[in-house]
Amino acid sequence: MKPLNHRSLSQTLWSIATLYDVEGIHPYKARSLRQAATSLREHPVEISGTDPDSLASLPGVGPFTGRVIADILQSGVQKAVSNLNLSIPASILELLHLRGIGPVTARQLYQEFKIASLADLEQSLASGRLAGVSGFKTKRVEQLAPGDRGSKKAPTYHSHRAGLPLKRPPGAIAG
Repeated sequence: MKPLNHRSLSQTLWSIATLYDVEGIHPYKARSLRQAATSLREHPVEISGTDPDSLASLPGVGPFTGRVIADILQSGVQKAVSNLNLSIPASILELLHLRGIGPVTARQLYQEFKIASLADLEQSLASGRLAGVSGFKTKRVEQLAPGDRGSKKAPTYHSHRAGLPLKRPPGAIAG
């Protein structure tokens, strides 16, 4: 397994926090993961060789986040994410890179239509499945249509408080 430096671990924690945002049921876990991401971003050492228990001494890293970090370091990002038992797939992060889709809309798309990736969205748009759906007026559907990929913005979904953007491409937590 490739060792994670403090910046890549920070980005991974940020992505996991975003998954919690989309799931919408654990805002405190998302916030604690973001606090740890901010702290680790500023921590200038390789995290892979650090004892996960000692990470709790870093500002912003508590017991829950320490366990998530330990799991990432011991079993890799994909396994760590699956161990969190989230009800949404990690591929949903792709949707957050589109203009007009934030955590609430991504959750709606997944819960109501099982849209969990850009490919799913493109297929649903092409079939007209989203036409007339509350929150998906004609303008929004046109904005998301495959022919208008110019609406795809640089990955900038971020918390208005912490201000750490997702800097990885869609599928950011792929390990």
